[in-house]
Amino acid sequence: MPEWIETQHIKILMSLLLVLASIGLKLFAVHRIKSWNIRSIEFRRKWMIQARALSVLVLAAGLVLIWSTELKTIAFSLVALAVAIAIGTKELLMCLMGSFLKTSTRAFRLGDRIKVGDYQGDVVDHGMMTTSILEIGPDKSFTGRWITIPNSLYLSHPVSNSSLGQHHCLHCFEISFDQVKENWIRAYEILKEAVKDEGEPYEKTVGKIIQTYAQSQAIELPPVRAEINLDLSRNGFAVFRCRIPCRMDEKKQVEERILERLLTAYESEIIRKDFINA
Repeated sequence: MPEWIETQHIKILMSLLLVLASIGLKLFAVHRIKSWNIRSIEFRRKWMIQARALSVLVLAAGLVLIWSTELKTIAFSLVALAVAIAIGTKELLMCLMGSFLKTSTRAFRLGDRIKVGDYQGDVVDHGMMTTSILEIGPDKSFTGRWITIPNSLYLSHPVSNSSLGQHHCLHCFEISFDQVKENWIRAYEILKEAVKDEGEPYEKTVGKIIQTYAQSQAIELPPVRAEINLDLSRNGFAVFRCRIPCRMDEKKQVEERILERLLTAYESEIIRKDFINA
């Protein structure tokens, strides 16, 4: 008979003897405690409970000593299994955590226009594992692609939500002019007037939405108005940053109408038209 089988038999026999000894010790201790000439039943019950606990402790310690080698092997196996499960389900757990983060922070809702990492589009579906969007290209028009984003992305990338409610937003875009070759002062006047005309009808509606949000979050936000800011880029270009309150579904049309108005004015006033739309 192999040596390891004999060893196992010895350990089993020792375990049985230990169990019997533990039971015998408990019965003997309980019997002795019951025979004490003490009137307090509560005191005797307390010692009986302690005797039973001591016998269980002795039994557990003895079994651990007898089967220590096997227990180490089982422990290593359980650790390896836990590591394998953690690695195998890492993406699943991250998606669930991202979904919890998305829901708890109310980052967006159905129909909102969001940007996560390199992905931008309108939310058409979102669940525990993924979020589906209709992609918006650099020209702010639909590309026709349906993108499914894993929710784990929310743990490593900020979510930018450009929607105010379900129908309105603050649309921002830039136009750059060469200060030397272009009459940028006249361009600024034209853009300022165009931005005001396009944004004024929605200032009150968008302003009310933003103020409602500010009150719910106990924060103070500046008033909403259509405006254009002038900045200077590193390469010497004058940069006009336009911010216009408008409807979500009219962002591209609003921008095109402003650019068309600028081009028309340039054409009629015979000003050079080689501007750069950033």
